[in-house]
Amino acid sequence: FRSQIKFKKTGREKRLPSQIANTVFRVVQEALTNMLKHAQCKNAVVSLIYKPTSIEACVVDDGKGFDVDEAISSKQRPRGLGLIGMRERVELMKGTLNIDSHPDRGGTNISIKLPTIRGEHA
Repeated sequence: FRSQIKFKKTGREKRLPSQIANTVFRVVQEALTNMLKHAQCKNAVVSLIYKPTSIEACVVDDGKGFDVDEAISSKQRPRGLGLIGMRERVELMKGTLNIDSHPDRGGTNISIKLPTIRGEHA
């Protein structure tokens, strides 16, 4: 499958603390890797949204979707390990992760929100 990936950026771009930038990069990287391996999608959009005290990143595809709870709780490893790793990375940075996907309607939306100011919660 060949997939087209578009990139969007909104808000006032700013230099992020290195741990936050690394977390955003790794989560987006994992989401895109999963999408290319499993989703059989034609299109995906990666969005970065810069806000005054946070950064949001979203990866949305038009693939076949999956059962999020089943993937995370599966006893068959490595299934779900990438999703668990995403969650752990985001939680370490006091952020939030949302994974919305359903095999019956297709498509996946993975979004994270990370505070960019110490002590600030998303």
